Amino acid sequence: MRRQAWPRALITGLLLVGFVVWRPADHPRFRLCGFHFLTGYDCPLCGLTRGLCAAAKGEWRHAVALHPLSPLVLIWLLGAFLIAVAALAGRDCNLFPKLRLRLLLALPLLLIIIWPLRLGH
Repeated sequence: MRRQAWPRALITGLLLVGFVVWRPADHPRFRLCGFHFLTGYDCPLCGLTRGLCAAAKGEWRHAVALHPLSPLVLIWLLGAFLIAVAALAGRDCNLFPKLRLRLLLALPLLLIIIWPLRLGH
């Protein structure tokens, strides 16, 4: 279990630090989203990275304005990091396995539900 925890702790830790340090533009000149490039509409994930950066700095209203799920995804990433660190310390990190599975399944569903609402604005 410890061997699997190293990559998880490293990746989630680097992501969390990156979100705290990086301050992307609210309205970038160039978007990397292929869906937006082809259609002119935001995809379900558009604004999530910018929202995660704002949420990591404690700018909750701004984060929700950029993407409504960004605070939830940040909390999920923080939980994944803490579980990986606990596994590295030799602790039982199988906390609430059904809840973790439900959250993992709920995020894509929430993205699909929220996407049409975001397109309407």
